[in-house]
Amino acid sequence: MAEERRISESRATYETLVSDLSKPVIVERDGRPVGVFIAYQEYERLKKIAAESDLRREQAWQRLDRLLADIHARPTGLSPAEIESEITAAVQAVREERRANIGRR
Repeated sequence: MAEERRISESRATYETLVSDLSKPVIVERDGRPVGVFIAYQEYERLKKIAAESDLRREQAWQRLDRLLADIHARPTGLSPAEIESEITAAVQAVREERRANIGRR
């Protein structure tokens, strides 16, 4: 969460910085960026985007969990050893394809 400061705390510094926030103002210390002043509306917009992104990520994990549960619930005619063998073969095929693609670069 952003730290709240009052312009009156350092009127000369903050008043100059926030006089025009149509573009972000990067605050530096020793030549390194340490913060950004942005318009409050932009801050609210970015918070909303972050919250929506978090929600979409959580929903995606929930869909993946349901999909995996569905897959695991399906009966197969394969033994655990046969499943492991299929997985090993698939992993090997992917590795070989990657190696072939790297050689083409």
